[in-house]
Amino acid sequence: MEHFEQHRNLESRERQKVEAYFSISNLVRRGRFVHPDGREETFDIAIMAGTTKEGKRRFQAVGGGAKLSETAVEELRTEYPSIRFREGEEATDARFYIPIPHAAQVNPSSSEEEQAKETQALTTFVHEVMDRFVDPKAPVFTDTIEREILEELTETKEGYEPVLTEAEAQKIETSYVGATSPIQWSKTTSGRSGSAAVYHRIFHLYDITIPEDLFNKLKNSERIRILSPEDIAAIRSSTQKGNAAAELSDGSVVVENIFPDFHTNASRHL
Repeated sequence: MEHFEQHRNLESRERQKVEAYFSISNLVRRGRFVHPDGREETFDIAIMAGTTKEGKRRFQAVGGGAKLSETAVEELRTEYPSIRFREGEEATDARFYIPIPHAAQVNPSSSEEEQAKETQALTTFVHEVMDRFVDPKAPVFTDTIEREILEELTETKEGYEPVLTEAEAQKIETSYVGATSPIQWSKTTSGRSGSAAVYHRIFHLYDITIPEDLFNKLKNSERIRILSPEDIAAIRSSTQKGNAAAELSDGSVVVENIFPDFHTNASRHL
């Protein structure tokens, strides 16, 4: 009996360590440029983020993790004392791990009825954490998509020159499209989420409008890929299968955050 109790207590402690990973990002969803005669043309864009282990060029959406205010971090630490934030340059990102309450941990050995209750409890827990982040103008955030665009397009990275000058990047106009939230209970498509049992994200999506001369600079940059219809079809197929990245016809890869609303289980908050 004593051995059984020790085993049960150990199992209980292990279950309490099960975490959910949460991530909130600001991303460019689509672009448009304006011809001199006033006509508009849309385009889809990806930016080079590095290379894979195999040496393939790896592209992702323009944008990145949202930044949390000090007050928001303090409130989260108070509400969830065991929360873990990322380290290093991502320490202030809206990316963190929170232990899942015991009642919200879906146990494969539970009955169907119990699993349904556990799944509902897990869903409730996730929304309690994430609903505060749906509004991009909420006071929990300290940065904007404009900062992300300026940083990414004007930095020197991977040996490549900046895509735009700071003055040029400041000509980019942004408009908020909405937020999408792919719920991924079992699949993980980010290395950051590897230790987590479940993975939940909010993407704040923005469109950009630029003059035609800036579009031409983007198109001619080695760090920028203007996505073709064939690229988009490959990304859509890969994303809907739950893959972490899509391989394109030239061997380049594009990570699935480029079109997060392509996820089959993405909910939309407009």
